[in-house]
Amino acid sequence: MLPVTPNDETIPVVFRVDNHFRIHKPLAKKLGLDRKRSLKIVDAANVWGVRVGIESLDGRFYIKDMKQFVKYKNMVPREEFILKFVMGKGIFLFD
Repeated sequence: MLPVTPNDETIPVVFRVDNHFRIHKPLAKKLGLDRKRSLKIVDAANVWGVRVGIESLDGRFYIKDMKQFVKYKNMVPREEFILKFVMGKGIFLFD
């Protein structure tokens, strides 16, 4: 498990299950994300590897490889979920 302390700054990011999983460009800049950066999604029992993909025409960055996480969590299309991004660590936390 990746170390996270209570002092780590986290920023909530809302995603919708729609096969695109995008983050708006201003938020991506605030989080320090850039193209092809490797990230992890961590919950109490598992770790999933994801990465920042190409920028879409509407100025959002795709987060690739999230389908496995969504399938494991039995999420359905249009369902929204929140991941907390841990600043400086490259991980998203799922409660």
